[in-house]
Amino acid sequence: MNNLEAFRHIHTFMIDLDHVLSSPLFRIEADGHMSWQFSRKDEFALRLAVQSGYNIAVLSGEELSPGLEEWLRSLGLNDLFFETIDRLDAYEEYVESRKMDSEGILYLGGELPDLEPMMKAGLPACPVDAGPEILGAAHYISPFKGGNGCVRDVLSKVLKLHHNWSVG
Repeated sequence: MNNLEAFRHIHTFMIDLDHVLSSPLFRIEADGHMSWQFSRKDEFALRLAVQSGYNIAVLSGEELSPGLEEWLRSLGLNDLFFETIDRLDAYEEYVESRKMDSEGILYLGGELPDLEPMMKAGLPACPVDAGPEILGAAHYISPFKGGNGCVRDVLSKVLKLHHNWSVG
């Protein structure tokens, strides 16, 4: 489904870090820490969405390293759910704490842990290289891969509909 009207009512984005905001590839550094790869295009869109007043939560099953936290917070992202194996619990906690309805939430997922919260969200979406179960559940499939512009693709649709896609 590529109908832009489905994006019009979105006010909140819940984005999986693993395989969606980041590339599915990662490195283990000599000190044992994981090294992620992100797209500058996605970074730009996240910053613009935050400045435009949209709610954005980032979820991951991984531990939040100090460097990753610093980068995410520098973008204005403060709703961070890490070491979250049960994404549905995190989804419900976030929705309840913000007293929002699910219809205005776009959940951008990439793998099986994202399936249940995707089914609760108003608009389930994923990158083109998501797992087969996620591709089957998504109402919107970005033509871009995880970590390579899919976040920009999704955010830009909503921001353009509300005339927030500009700098200055």
